[in-house]
Amino acid sequence: MGVKVWENDMIGVLAESDPFDLSNRDTIIINKQDSLQYFIKIISQPAASFPNVKTVTGFYSDLERWGFEDDYRLTDFERKNRLREWLEDRLFVFKVEKRFGFKSIFWTPISEI
Repeated sequence: MGVKVWENDMIGVLAESDPFDLSNRDTIIINKQDSLQYFIKIISQPAASFPNVKTVTGFYSDLERWGFEDDYRLTDFERKNRLREWLEDRLFVFKVEKRFGFKSIFWTPISEI
């Protein structure tokens, strides 16, 4: 599986649920590995070589270095709500990488603002 990394820093925020999105996808989910996963909306102007992608995927493990701790004893709803509250007022500066073989584009966190 290959990896493509865009070296330009991007800025993003927690994606909001789109009432017109018929997939009814939540912006924070608990994946098959029982780990929090979330979607970041890119709000900066990407490089010309960047694909037409508006959101990227982040994982709980990306946030541990900034002090977010998941409490697995809580219900799924409580875990997602805690993460939403922690993320909702933050800007993130990050690089984006695409792991070939996956449909999603993942972000590599640089820092938070």
